[in-house]
Amino acid sequence: MITDPPRPPPPAYVSALQPPATSLLAGTSTSTSTSTSSHGHSSGIAAGGSGAGTATSGADVREDGAGSRQWPPPLEPLLAGCTLGEHRRAGEEGPAAEASASGAGAAAQQPGEPRCLQEVCARVILRNISVHNCCELLEVARGMDGPGFGPIAAACLRYAVNSFETLVGLREEATLRGCLGPDVYDSLHAALEERRAYLASLKAGLGKVREREAPPAEAAAPRQETSVAGRPVCYPLAALAPGLVWPADVDGGCREQWLNSADWEAAFGPHAPGLTYEAFLALPGWRRSKLKQAAGLF
Repeated sequence: MITDPPRPPPPAYVSALQPPATSLLAGTSTSTSTSTSSHGHSSGIAAGGSGAGTATSGADVREDGAGSRQWPPPLEPLLAGCTLGEHRRAGEEGPAAEASASGAGAAAQQPGEPRCLQEVCARVILRNISVHNCCELLEVARGMDGPGFGPIAAACLRYAVNSFETLVGLREEATLRGCLGPDVYDSLHAALEERRAYLASLKAGLGKVREREAPPAEAAAPRQETSVAGRPVCYPLAALAPGLVWPADVDGGCREQWLNSADWEAAFGPHAPGLTYEAFLALPGWRRSKLKQAAGLF
C-alpha cells in the first residue's frame, strides 16, 4: 500500500488560528461520561493540528494541559502571522508591485477624468457646438458664473466668427449683431462683402468666353468673293476673331475656311510662311491646331 510521506507540523500561528473542533463536545445527551468528553477533546485537537477541523460553535472553548490552546486565540500569534504573510507577499509580488506602480505613474501623466458633473456637461457641450446653437449657447454662457462657462463662451464665439458666412443665411442681422457685438459684426460683414465681390469678378470669366467689342458692321460684313476653301462667301479676319458672336453660317471649329487669300496670308504667314490651304489640310491634326491657335482661329 502506498502512503504519503509524513507532513511537518504546522507553524505556531497556523495552529493558533485554527479553532478546536467542539462538534464532538456537543453530545445529544447531557449524561455523557467524562472519558467520552476527553476523547472528543483529543480528537478535536488532532483535527485542529492537521488543519481539517470543523468550525466551532462555542466561543469560550478553553483547553488546559501540555497542548493548551484558547479560543479566540491571543493577538500575538495573529500579529506574527499577518506580519509573516506581508513579508511573503512583498517578496513574491515585488516585481508585480513595481510594474503596477510604474503603470500608475504613467496613467497619472495622462489627462484626468472629469471631477464633477458640471465638467462632464461642459465637455459634452463643447463637442456639440454647431451653427444651429452657437448663438444661444454664447448668450447663455456669458450670463452664467462658473469655471466651465468661460471656455464655452470662447468656443462659441470662435465658432460663430469662423462660420459667419453660413450664419448670415440662417440668422437675422439683429440676432448676429447682438450675439457678436456691433464692432465684430461690422468687421465680419465688410470682409464678407469684399470676398463676395472678389469671387464674383473671378467667376465672371469662368465657364464662358468673354465677348470682345464687336468690330464695326462694315468691317465685319461678308464679301462676295471665293474663300481659300472654295466657299462663295468669305469674311474678314476681324469678324472671325475669338470672343465674338460669329455669323450664323460659320462653324466655330473651321473658321479658317472663310478667309480670302489676303486674310489667310495675314493670319498664317507669320507662323508658316508660304503655307497654302491645301498644304494646311495635309498636316497632322495636332499641327493644324497649333497653327490655328497661333493665328487666333482656334
